Amino acid sequence: MMNGSLDPSKGILLCGPIGTGKSTLMKGLQKYESLVNRYAFAFSRKDLGFAFVSAAEISLRYAEQGIDGIMRYTQRDGAIGLCIDELGREPSDAKHFGTGLNVIQTVLQLRYEFRYEYCTHATTNLELNDIPARYGIYIADRCKEMFNIIHVDGDTRRK
Repeated sequence: MMNGSLDPSKGILLCGPIGTGKSTLMKGLQKYESLVNRYAFAFSRKDLGFAFVSAAEISLRYAEQGIDGIMRYTQRDGAIGLCIDELGREPSDAKHFGTGLNVIQTVLQLRYEFRYEYCTHATTNLELNDIPARYGIYIADRCKEMFNIIHVDGDTRRK
């Protein structure tokens, strides 16, 4: 972030400890965008709203269906907005019939190509300096261009 302001052309990456409400905040934003689209635009704005999917689920789709299973999360197959929940919690090497792939790295790489047209959001418990080891320096560097990075600190809110 520059000067404490957010860039509206970027998605949001919420980082912080477990239980601080990152997923809840993103689900609230998802609901808000859906209501705005419904009431203000009669569902005519295709650029509003986003899917909310865990990184583990995306990896499982690859394991079950191969590359076809993850194409729905990239622009190539009509994906618009996407929030990837819990980056770093998925298996780092998902396998489809023995072919291993860092699925989230691939999804982020493909979505980077359309970063100015379609928003990508994410939540993670990873520290920013852990992202290069998990997804490679290529993706870590592009996170600065794809996301407004916001730290959500505090103690767990779960009881």
